[in-house]
Amino acid sequence: MSTAAEAIVATGNGLVVVRDVGVDTRADERAAFQAARIPGSRGGKMIAAAGTVLHIRCGHQLTRPWVRLAMHENEGPFRLTVISGRIGVDTDEGIVCEMSVTPGTYRVMVEHQGREEVQTAAREVETRTLYADAATTHAAWRRLDGIERFRVHLWPE
Repeated sequence: MSTAAEAIVATGNGLVVVRDVGVDTRADERAAFQAARIPGSRGGKMIAAAGTVLHIRCGHQLTRPWVRLAMHENEGPFRLTVISGRIGVDTDEGIVCEMSVTPGTYRVMVEHQGREEVQTAAREVETRTLYADAATTHAAWRRLDGIERFRVHLWPE
């Protein structure tokens, strides 16, 4: 059983979804999305959880953060239920960072770095590529891959 998995991930509109990949999590995804909402704003909380789903909001919707899932011995403020024994990051390109775990409820803590750097870099890319062709724009955004980084620490309850 792997105790860690990592990758640079494509987000769903700036949202990293860590979930039980062996079960239907649609209801929990909606609940986590609602838990992340801040009424009256366009943004939301950086981290929210509901049942089998953990949402992490990135610094910019077009960047691709580096994500690491790892098992630890500590305790965190969020809970994630794993029914199937498989957890991973659900991206626009499929499941990445998948690892096997014992089914059960896990405490979760998320460490984060690079948000301000990626937001500054994203503003620069937006300005530089305002009138650029698609290939130039795509290449400029891909240069920001992995600047923002998340470490998702899990441990059994």
